[in-house]
Amino acid sequence: MELFDLQCLPQACQSSVHYPGNTSFCGILGDRGEHHTKPFDGKFNDYLWPVVAIWAFDRFARVLRLVYCNLHFRFSGGPVATKTTATYLRDADVIRLEIVPGSGLLNPGPGQHYFIYQPAAWKGWENHPFTLGAWHSVNQPNTAAMISASSSSDEEDLKKKEIAVDVQSVNSPMTPIGANFMNQKRTSMVRDAEYKLVFFVRPYSSWTQRLKQKCLNSATGSVNPKALIEGPYGERSPLHLYENVVLIVGGTGLSGALPYLLDHIRRAAIGETRTRHITLVWCAKQAAMIRDVAARELQMILGREDVHVYFHATSQYETPTTVDAGNLEKWMLAYPQLIISYRRPNIKHTIFSVLNYVHTAGSAGDRVAILTCGPAAMADEARCAVHQALKEGNKGVEYFEETFG
Repeated sequence: MELFDLQCLPQACQSSVHYPGNTSFCGILGDRGEHHTKPFDGKFNDYLWPVVAIWAFDRFARVLRLVYCNLHFRFSGGPVATKTTATYLRDADVIRLEIVPGSGLLNPGPGQHYFIYQPAAWKGWENHPFTLGAWHSVNQPNTAAMISASSSSDEEDLKKKEIAVDVQSVNSPMTPIGANFMNQKRTSMVRDAEYKLVFFVRPYSSWTQRLKQKCLNSATGSVNPKALIEGPYGERSPLHLYENVVLIVGGTGLSGALPYLLDHIRRAAIGETRTRHITLVWCAKQAAMIRDVAARELQMILGREDVHVYFHATSQYETPTTVDAGNLEKWMLAYPQLIISYRRPNIKHTIFSVLNYVHTAGSAGDRVAILTCGPAAMADEARCAVHQALKEGNKGVEYFEETFG
């Protein structure tokens, strides 16, 4: 019999009472279970201990996992712990969460999500899942997209040897910094690389709202909370096996697609991908978020001949009166050919344009992967377009849908 229905409580109260309530009920259940078995003189006690053993093993394994992900012990210099930086981007209404795990054994890649803890904070028992948005090399920040520590089985051999990446020159008037980087030869040891993990967090309530407030109270707009990370979890979609890829994302759903773009650059440099054409359609409410990511993670992607990007902002058109005029002018000068459309994207038109391009090019054997990550309405529109395309006889079209947090 249920004592009460948690669904009738507000969302904030649910998260507050769930863990302690669940723990209390488990304790009561265990005590009552032992009480009901007393008349049998311990005859059925042996059936209770396996449950206790499984619970204890699960908790012990989770503690070991936290130690594995957040601590690295050296023979000299002492242990290295996880470092966290949270920055609230006011114009974009997004928290940029950067975490450098204490362990150098984590291998970031597409399709991963991590759990983040703040054990020393209020409600320290809570953990929050977030999709990995990007990663950067700590020692070589600009090589984030070139060397991926993906944990897939087809890359195990690469982790055991040094990989020399010779990148072809890319003519990109939009990204002079990215162009300079792309003209250089980079050599990195994947096995020993340390990575900064980047998460894009939209503050709503509870922990994310408290983190946003801490950033606002800081003079610099950034804080360094004591946090622990657990992961990675999840699985990747085999987009590199498709000749054409369409990525349709909304808001912080970029986290579901950006890792595949970074992974594509690495694979293209060493010839481990079939993908020849990628179309990215990103729709965000605030154009400020697009500008921030374009100047960072997307910098080395802009201008590539095999990647075409389309940015859409649903907020009102920005003018020097609605945003910082100096910052907006600098951004326009740095990225003169980058256009943000202030309207919603036509997802169906985008999907059929790619399919028509494949058909017109005479690539009958080429396959098309369509991945969406964003609001439910966006995913529904993309799914319906793919369904219509299949009904019209288009073959080799595969639909993938990513969730994000």
